Amino acid sequence: MEITNNIKYMVQLDGLRGLAILGVLPVHFLSKTDLGWLGFIDSGDLGVKLFFVLSGFLIGSTLLAAREKIENGTHSIRKTLVNFYIRRSLRLFPLYYLYLLLSFFLIPQVREFIFWFITYTQNILFFQEPWIFTSFLAHLWTLAIEEQFYLISPIIILITPKKLLPSVLLFMIFGALIFRMISQVYDTNTVWLLPAQMDVLSIGVLAAVFSTSVKFSSFLSSFKQLSLTLGLCITILCLVLKSINMFEYVIHIIWNTGLGLLFCWVILSASFGFKGLTKNLLEFKPLLFLGKISYGVYVLHFNVPGLLREIVFPRLGWQLFDSSIINFFMFTVVSILLATMSWYFFEKPILNLKNKFKL
Repeated sequence: MEITNNIKYMVQLDGLRGLAILGVLPVHFLSKTDLGWLGFIDSGDLGVKLFFVLSGFLIGSTLLAAREKIENGTHSIRKTLVNFYIRRSLRLFPLYYLYLLLSFFLIPQVREFIFWFITYTQNILFFQEPWIFTSFLAHLWTLAIEEQFYLISPIIILITPKKLLPSVLLFMIFGALIFRMISQVYDTNTVWLLPAQMDVLSIGVLAAVFSTSVKFSSFLSSFKQLSLTLGLCITILCLVLKSINMFEYVIHIIWNTGLGLLFCWVILSASFGFKGLTKNLLEFKPLLFLGKISYGVYVLHFNVPGLLREIVFPRLGWQLFDSSIINFFMFTVVSILLATMSWYFFEKPILNLKNKFKL
C-alpha cells in the first residue's frame, strides 16, 4: 500500500496509514470489555477497510499512470505487468515470508497448514475452517485478500477500455453487495473471501480513475460529494441498527460499502491535502513515520503479546502487568520497535531494488 515514484507523493496518505494501524492495535491488544466504544464501532475493521480503500486508490493511480506510458508506446503491457508484480513482491514478500518462517518454528499448529499461508490462500482456509481463524495468525487474512486483488486488478485496469472502466468497477462493487446478500441467504460467513471485500477495493480504484484520468476529472467533485453523502448515510444507518440490535443481515450487506464510500472521500480529500487541524494531524511527523512502517507493524504485532507472555518474560523472571491499559501500551511500543528495526535493516534495503523495475 505504498506510493510509487510514478505518482505524486501525497504526504497525508501516510498519516491515514498511521491512523489505520492505530485502529487495528486496540482490537488485538485489549479485551472486549476494555475496548469500550472502540469495540462498538470495531476500530480494527475501520482500520482494515481504510487500508483496503487506500490499496485500491494507490494501485489504481499507479497503474493508470503506467497505462498512459503504454498508450504512448514507451512501455508494453507485458513489461508493465512484470515490473508491477516484481515491485509488489519486493515490498510484501520478504517480511511476510520471514514472519511465516518464524511462525513455523515458534507456533507448532501452523505447520500443518503452512501451504495455505505460503500461497496466500489462508483466507480460504479460514472460510473452510473458522476455528483456525480464532487460533493463530488470524490477521493474515487481509494480506491474502490484497495479494489476490493484486493478481487481477492490473489486468482489469490496463486492458479494460477507459470509457468502460468506471462501469466495470461499479459492477464489481455491486457484485460484492450481491455476494454478501447471497451469503446471508445461505447463512454463510464469507467475510474472509475476496468477493466479499471487492467493493472497498474497487471503490479505491474508482477514486483513482476520477482523480487521475482527464476523461473523468469533470466528475470528480460530484463523485466526492456522492461518496461522502452515501457513505455517511449508510454508516450511520448501520451504527443505529447495531445499537438497537436489529436487522443484522442488513448491516452485514451494506456496512463495507458505506465505509468504502466514506473512506473514499477521506482519501481523495487527503490526496489533495486537508487544511487546518486535519492537516496538522495527518502531517504529524510521528504519525507519518507510523504510516511508513505500518505494514511491518501490521505483520508483526499480532503475536507480540504471546511472545512477551510466553517466551521473553518467563526467561527474565517477569510477568505482564495487572493493568490491561499498561500492557496495551507496552505491546504497542514493542510492535513499533520491531517494525522500525524491520524497516531499516530488512525491508528498506530490499525495497531499494524496486528502482530497477520502474513502471
